[in-house]
Amino acid sequence: MSFSARDRDKEFCRSIVEAFNYLERYIEGVSKIEFLADPKTQDATAMRLQQILECATKLSPEAKSRLQIAWPSLVAMRNKISHSYVDVDAEIVWEVIQGLDEFKKLIEWSKMNI
Repeated sequence: MSFSARDRDKEFCRSIVEAFNYLERYIEGVSKIEFLADPKTQDATAMRLQQILECATKLSPEAKSRLQIAWPSLVAMRNKISHSYVDVDAEIVWEVIQGLDEFKKLIEWSKMNI
């Protein structure tokens, strides 16, 4: 059974939103100081962020063209988390999850395209 690009994009969007919902629960009520002092929360958050960014990189070219974001910065973050985990800076992860514009655009767009 073959899925269309649109069907795959919908699945990726569902995965993005699901991972984001987990991520939000992990950091709910957590201050930056608490986040930086808690390796388990950092690891869980970085893993969900990696999942979101991995799904984003797999969206179809048509979907990516409709979503006007800085793809190189998202891909770079995904690559950093996926391939250089020991070098991932918790401060940068915190900043990303606190609402960098590109990240917010991806999440909002995904919610609209489920």
